[in-house]
Amino acid sequence: MDGLQGIARSIREVQLLLLLVTALFYFVARGAITSSTLWFLTLLTFGITVLAMPLAPRLRNQPRLRLVLETVAMALFITALIAQAGESAGPLSHLYLLPVVTAALLLGRRATGLLLLMILAGRLLVGMLTLGLEGLAMPALIGLFAELAPTLLVAFLTSALSSDLDRATRTIRFLAERDDLTGLYNLRSFSKLAEAEQVAAVQSGAPSALLMIDVEQLGQINDRFGHEAGDRALR
Repeated sequence: MDGLQGIARSIREVQLLLLLVTALFYFVARGAITSSTLWFLTLLTFGITVLAMPLAPRLRNQPRLRLVLETVAMALFITALIAQAGESAGPLSHLYLLPVVTAALLLGRRATGLLLLMILAGRLLVGMLTLGLEGLAMPALIGLFAELAPTLLVAFLTSALSSDLDRATRTIRFLAERDDLTGLYNLRSFSKLAEAEQVAAVQSGAPSALLMIDVEQLGQINDRFGHEAGDRALR
């Protein structure tokens, strides 16, 4: 949870960078943009959304929900700008990598797939609004697929990498917390767990107890039968 909260704070920097890039894009392709007022109104709306999300008490305590909403907001923001950029909108499609990579790394494959479907639906809607039914014709669909293909590929590779990293992290955490011989918590992990349980018991007013179990004459078992037998006795 703390890790997600830290990541959620760092996402704001990505969003501010997205605002800066799209603001600069206006000066490069303003001849093709339908309305300067609408363009900067879209930027202002997204900026207010970015600043308001961390202030919402519910989102502050639910970092995963906040990440979901922020990635969706970025995708909608980019789609809205593409709808206004006309023929110069091509470079803006690369900005989809920001929310897609964020979702692939932090939210899992299912959330990433849903985000990609939302992006595809939004782009089809933009095509229909600008080209009418021709936006659903085969040439337009092939062009859209070619435009979004790099984003799809990056989403797949990032999701696979994230899955492998998560599996490796869980393995490393398990090995760091457990005793090699018995598979039980080691002293450091057990002490943290015992302290948390004691604090919870005090706060709830419930009784608590600590049961300690010892192996009698373990040294004699090792001396008489060998350390392997002593290990089996501990296990």
